[in-house]
Amino acid sequence: MSLKKLNSKIDNVNLKLNLGKRSKNIFKNFSLNIIYKIIGVFLSVLTLPLLIDYLSVEKYGIWVTLVTILSWTSLFDIGIGNGLRNKLTICLSKNEITKGREYITTAYVSLSIIIIVITTIGIYIIPFIKWNKVFNTNALTQQQFIALTIVVFVLYMINFILSLCNSLYYSIQKAAMTGRTAVINNILVLISIIIIRRFQGSNLVLMATIYTLSGTISYIIITVLFFKERPELLPKLKYFNRNNIKYILNDGIKFFVIQIACIIIFTTDNMIITQVLGPQAVTSYNVTQKLFGIIGMTYTLMLTPLWSAYTEAYSQLDYLWIKKVINKLNYSMIAVIAGVIIVSLLSNTIIDLWIRKSIYPSRLLILLMGIYTIISTWNNIYAYFLNGIGALKVSLWLAIIGSIVNIPLSIYFAKNLGLGTSGVILGTIFSLLPSSFIQPIQSYVILNRLERSNKVKKNIYNME
Repeated sequence: MSLKKLNSKIDNVNLKLNLGKRSKNIFKNFSLNIIYKIIGVFLSVLTLPLLIDYLSVEKYGIWVTLVTILSWTSLFDIGIGNGLRNKLTICLSKNEITKGREYITTAYVSLSIIIIVITTIGIYIIPFIKWNKVFNTNALTQQQFIALTIVVFVLYMINFILSLCNSLYYSIQKAAMTGRTAVINNILVLISIIIIRRFQGSNLVLMATIYTLSGTISYIIITVLFFKERPELLPKLKYFNRNNIKYILNDGIKFFVIQIACIIIFTTDNMIITQVLGPQAVTSYNVTQKLFGIIGMTYTLMLTPLWSAYTEAYSQLDYLWIKKVINKLNYSMIAVIAGVIIVSLLSNTIIDLWIRKSIYPSRLLILLMGIYTIISTWNNIYAYFLNGIGALKVSLWLAIIGSIVNIPLSIYFAKNLGLGTSGVILGTIFSLLPSSFIQPIQSYVILNRLERSNKVKKNIYNME
């Protein structure tokens, strides 16, 4: 089925459901995202066992840990991506095209300068790091680690600039396009792995290069498609406005700090396991995380188009629509819990059929990973709303507190209490608990305040 026919069928369903314009767009993007994600998950299911078989369990653990470390580079945009997303959404809702183009140009230029500086520093520093100690393994020589890290680091930095296209698509409320990027990337990765397995023995440097280069190609394709669709937003140096940097970074700095905290909470697990238990233990943990992650990813697909929709609705004082959406999301948690229970009961069977290697996570790890999935999904319902409207102060402090307690708790539970990988995810769960109570309260306080304010304005208008 062609993409045009698929869009047409989704539009027909929209007509039958009789949804409002904003809800129609969200439904369309969610539907497309689901389709892209199903394709992506299918491709990942095919790719993962091929990767482990090609690299070995230990080298795959090294690769996962390296990807985790490099994911920390998302900090380098100091919140420019998310700041651009909110500002551009507001500009486009007011049809301020020139101003939006200025924000886009300023974001690309600013981020490019930052990335060039960081890449130069990184290339200089990487050879001086004792990578065998960092990864707690001798599976690769120091020179192999240096080559691996430099190649992947440089490509990650290039991808980082190109990934601004995600913020652009979010701003025009076409979040599904980011899902298409992932599908293109997964297809390229799968084809590449099949080819190198036939012609090249286990080579982590080659595999990592192909893996990250696939992301570069995917981002280039999607970026070209965006500016072909919206040529009036194409960045040009004459639209660079230094004064716009502070407006982008007004929320951007807060997003930056939250990003740092979230990276500590969500991406240090593999590093902690590598140091405390060894890289072999990362594989079973990562496979379990990927399995339960399917639930979280599916739910995130539904939330992703809501961020910019919340931005638009809040700027138009449409609190009734926001309340209606959040209430529906609350009820949808029943399906999430049911999904977690099913995956928990069938996890070992699924992993055995999927990986076909002796990777059997403990029952405690499976139970705690399920609890983590429920809590993180619940938190995201309110985090996406608060991020969309720029109400970040409370989220900022919750994220900072969570990041401070996460690593000590994870190490204590894993090492001192002897819980192993289960202790690491338990530490993450404790880090997320405060947000589970405080963010929902904050969200409803904001919405009730908006409702009261709107009623006062209507009363004044009626009196006049």
